[in-house]
Amino acid sequence: WYHRTFVPLSIKKARKIIAVSQNTKKDLINYLHIKPEKISVIYEAVDEQFKKNHTVIELEKFKKDKGLPANYFLYAGTMKPYKNIQLIISALKILKQKGELKYKLLIAGRKDRFFPTVYKEVKDRNLLDDVDFLGYVSDDELPLIIKCADIFIFPSLYEGFGLPALEAMSLGVPTIVSNASSLPEVVGDGAMIVDPHDPQNLAQAILSLSHDEDLRKNFSQRGIERSQVFLWRKTAEQTIEVYKSVLEE
Repeated sequence: WYHRTFVPLSIKKARKIIAVSQNTKKDLINYLHIKPEKISVIYEAVDEQFKKNHTVIELEKFKKDKGLPANYFLYAGTMKPYKNIQLIISALKILKQKGELKYKLLIAGRKDRFFPTVYKEVKDRNLLDDVDFLGYVSDDELPLIIKCADIFIFPSLYEGFGLPALEAMSLGVPTIVSNASSLPEVVGDGAMIVDPHDPQNLAQAILSLSHDEDLRKNFSQRGIERSQVFLWRKTAEQTIEVYKSVLEE
């Protein structure tokens, strides 16, 4: 009710709107009929803790202290339906049936009201031994948990920006995202892109990255390079320019 009532009113009253992606701008135009010239697209960026270099010794100690597997896939975020965790679970089932599921999937995120649905999905597909729910992860530990992952999987059906994918790319973790909403716009050529409705497509992407060391290194480097395009200083400078333009009017 709040979003349906006050967000449209606020948007119409505002002199200028800052959108975090071209996709969000497009949605504002299509659904709320906002004039394009009223909207400025200013991208988000990655915080400094996702740019730190960690030694192999530090990472191995962290994994041991936290009881993490030697190798794992990772999803980090909420468990809301649009995050599309079910696609990952379906892909894991395909890999297991083929005898190709070598690593565990770790799901990092608070066990919210959608957790029972996700847990049931894992149980119904006989994957309880292949999936670990980490629950809430602190801001200090999140970069390390991401950095230790072999592959970061983020097949969301809708994102205004898609910061978790960019954080993983910044840490040099090979990343898989969906081709939905803003994600292709943000990741560019720095991540593998899959159909969010096709578990076979995701399973094949996971398989390719798992078996091909050169491909993993390639996407690791491309992810780092792509993430460096997004800077908070640039975000701040562009935001100041929007405020100045409103004041000048």
